[in-house]
Amino acid sequence: MRLWRNQFRVGDKWIVRLNEKEIKLVQVLTVKPVRLHELDSTITLLDAGLMPERFRELMLEIYEDHVPSVDDALFVLVALSTIETYAVAPAQ
Repeated sequence: MRLWRNQFRVGDKWIVRLNEKEIKLVQVLTVKPVRLHELDSTITLLDAGLMPERFRELMLEIYEDHVPSVDDALFVLVALSTIETYAVAPAQ
């Protein structure tokens, strides 16, 4: 779940990084614009492991300085498929 920007397109490939290390190559399968009130617990639990109200609070914490109203902001739900996983040393 990200704030809507016209940067995600079906078919695009992205490198996913964790702690500044490339961990996998993914491809965008679907892109769905949504508003927070449209999300149910299935989506919020899958995305962040949170129930909808706590998820809304998290989005407010992250995006409150980027939009006038988080509740009115347009977000994008992106489904990705892993194409390739890179060897990454286990966290110490």
